[in-house]
Amino acid sequence: MNRRLTTTSVILALAIITVFLLTPSTDTLNRKSPSIITDSFPPSEESTYPLYSIGTVEEIEVVEYPTLTDALEAIDEGEADLLGQRIEPDDYPTLDTYSSIIRQWAHDAKQSWLSLNAKSYPLNSYHLRQAIAYAINKTAIAEEAFEGLVDPVDFAISLGDALSVEQEEGGKFYDSDISTAQSMLGIGGMLDVDEDGYVEAQNGSDFCLTLTYPSDVEGMDSAAAIIRGDLLSAGINCTLEGQLGTLIQSGLFNHTLTYDLAIVSVEFSYTDPQWGITTFHSSRINTNGENIAQISDGEINAAVFQYEDAFSLQNRQSAVIEGLRVIRDRCPVVPLFNYRWLSVYSTENFDNWPDDWIGGAFSVWTPVTITAKPTSDNILRVAVLPTYFADFFKTVNVLDSSDVLDHEWAVTQQFNPYLLIYDSPFALSPEKRYVPRASTSWNVLYRSSIADIDADQTRVRLYVDPNANWTDGVSLNSEDYRFTYNLLANQSKTLDANLTVGFKTTGEFQAGITMDTLDPFTYRSYSELPILPRHIWEPQNLSVWTPSVEDAVGSGPYAIEQFTVGSSLTLSINRGYYPVIDEEPPTLNRINQYPEEPIPAESVVIRVYISDRSRIANVTLEWTHQVGDLNFTSSMEMSETAIGYLGTIPSRITAESTSYRITATDIWGNTALIATGYYERSTGTTQDGGLLTLVAIAGFVITAIIIFVVSRRRKQ
Repeated sequence: MNRRLTTTSVILALAIITVFLLTPSTDTLNRKSPSIITDSFPPSEESTYPLYSIGTVEEIEVVEYPTLTDALEAIDEGEADLLGQRIEPDDYPTLDTYSSIIRQWAHDAKQSWLSLNAKSYPLNSYHLRQAIAYAINKTAIAEEAFEGLVDPVDFAISLGDALSVEQEEGGKFYDSDISTAQSMLGIGGMLDVDEDGYVEAQNGSDFCLTLTYPSDVEGMDSAAAIIRGDLLSAGINCTLEGQLGTLIQSGLFNHTLTYDLAIVSVEFSYTDPQWGITTFHSSRINTNGENIAQISDGEINAAVFQYEDAFSLQNRQSAVIEGLRVIRDRCPVVPLFNYRWLSVYSTENFDNWPDDWIGGAFSVWTPVTITAKPTSDNILRVAVLPTYFADFFKTVNVLDSSDVLDHEWAVTQQFNPYLLIYDSPFALSPEKRYVPRASTSWNVLYRSSIADIDADQTRVRLYVDPNANWTDGVSLNSEDYRFTYNLLANQSKTLDANLTVGFKTTGEFQAGITMDTLDPFTYRSYSELPILPRHIWEPQNLSVWTPSVEDAVGSGPYAIEQFTVGSSLTLSINRGYYPVIDEEPPTLNRINQYPEEPIPAESVVIRVYISDRSRIANVTLEWTHQVGDLNFTSSMEMSETAIGYLGTIPSRITAESTSYRITATDIWGNTALIATGYYERSTGTTQDGGLLTLVAIAGFVITAIIIFVVSRRRKQ
């Protein structure tokens, strides 16, 4: 028995030694680089707006008109081309009197929901809630109650958000489907047993749901009546109760309103696309401002966990989309419609106006997209009202324009010359994609992929376009980013200033923003901020400085030509504007190999340093071990580190030679073979013989130890 054990142990030890020496490290082969994902970038080949570009208009004149009527008449007659401010709903009817004015609608951040009190019986039944969703005719509400000025929705996210899937997947609950609604009631055990026209609850009792709605909001009387009629048609008894909208809003979000069904308005944050999901986690039932449906649902909780457990921007994007589907189907609320806002323009002087449902007619995309007609002088004239120069463009100092520089300031409230004068890192295109401006690319990093942040922090990394420059000829670099972000954060001009930990630069063309949150979407609050010229601003005492037109050194597609306080502004095209699609592949700066003269029997560490105008998407190391007449090929994605890209070729003791190649691809898909290498066994016997001797000695030593241990046990 003991002799058999000794023999078996020897064989096993030798097998273990052989496998250990001849098999490459699994950890080495499976090593992956950190997940570094961009937000909806690069654009597809079909994209109309792959990046922000040089202006197509020679000049832009912003001219004040005393009244809205004066401004609209100027646009209608071709004297002006667009209104630089929103049209208020009360003024919509006046547009019908102008034959040449074109309406450009845009998605608002506000939606109306039907909230269902899932804490109360029988609305705790998923089948009843979904039956209600199937019964309601959202299309009729939009067309009849709101005269087509709102858009029906199924998903709890603004239609203007880049992650909205409404266009692709919306429609499941748009139109009333009474048959399916009744089927859901039957599946849930709610039948009209007493044949009074209304279903009973699962326990057989009669019930009648009260729909509370804001009777002081225009259109809501009709909307509530449509909903009630649809529910009655499905066999769900329902009555109406009108209240002041402010009372409903506060009561729902403070959890003080007793209700069954309630119509409520919600406004989404630009940096919170996940709120319509995470707010319905059961842990938030008693939290003010959260979980107005008071729902505790396992599938919703799982969707929230999936979102919070994702540690890459791409995975969080996917989790948002999947979570939106769960909310739609589990029905803690029934999203009814998304509001719109309106801007206007005329095609008298320009063609090719962008259909921009993000920024409207006065979008920053307009002067870089439209084309002048043959009879036009190629000057875009923007009509504004007195409030424009009094409240917004008061000086050329962007800090004077608003208390907070947020998405509404940048895009949705008025024509914004600041974002034509000063470049922002990137822009949200009319296609709802983020595209480059001053930054060629960007990413969001977690602790798993960067060492100098805490476990509950993220870092937004922005890659500055090396071709970017200021209009005075000075190069724009990462220090301009750091200066700008420090300035705006210190003055609380950014939406998430309280979450901003600090700013970091790496070389001339990388700027980092460390955020005290795991939510990756807070980077959006910095995406549209104008980058300011440090060399102009830093020497100034900003508390008393009033910059002149000459001080307004920018980097955007336009520069200030003339400004008269309170009345007019002229911008001229910046022909040195720089963004272009990157068509050049990455290039190798340097390569280090350790050991410098390797052999196949030892692991080889390779580090490469690469340059690219935009950003490297991946670097692949591929190697081939030649063993006799056989070739064994493997590859790995090299890890990005602070000092280059790192990869390891594992040892293979039986290989006669090893060759490798390194390819790099940037985010635009440009690929290059940047390095190759080859090494082989020494022709002499010193290295190989010495190594084999060491292997043999190691094997005998381990075998001897095993035999000794077994022998001792026999004696005992």
